[in-house]
Amino acid sequence: PGLSARRTLALGGLTFLLMLPETLPVPVLRALVVDRFGVSDTAATWFLVANMLGALLATPLVGLYVDRVGRRRSLAIAALAIDALLMQALAHPLDYPTFLALRVLEGAAHLAALTLLMSLVATAAGARRGRALGSVGAGLTLGVATGA
Repeated sequence: PGLSARRTLALGGLTFLLMLPETLPVPVLRALVVDRFGVSDTAATWFLVANMLGALLATPLVGLYVDRVGRRRSLAIAALAIDALLMQALAHPLDYPTFLALRVLEGAAHLAALTLLMSLVATAAGARRGRALGSVGAGLTLGVATGA
């Protein structure tokens, strides 16, 4: 039968929440990076680039690993926990290169979690796959739009 309407909406909400920490810093980038580290606006854009770079490098590797090993649920939970720890670490006093290195790792963990969530949803949704993935896509879009 697939996922119920309630679970489908909950997954969309989870995806929305998963995206917020990635996009909410954008409007406060100046205070978060420029003022904190005393870097130029140009150097501050590396905060965003570092996250995307980590995601770009990690997601294909996570996909290959999961296809060989399985255990998507436990890996998704681990990726979410690692992402949360790395986000917390970014709040501590750091120099800018260390901050960016943590941001690369955080982007890798974040997109690994999102990729695994989408994979789990696609499998669990059964005949309702379109509705379930549409809910995840809506959550993703709303999460990005909220921070932009």
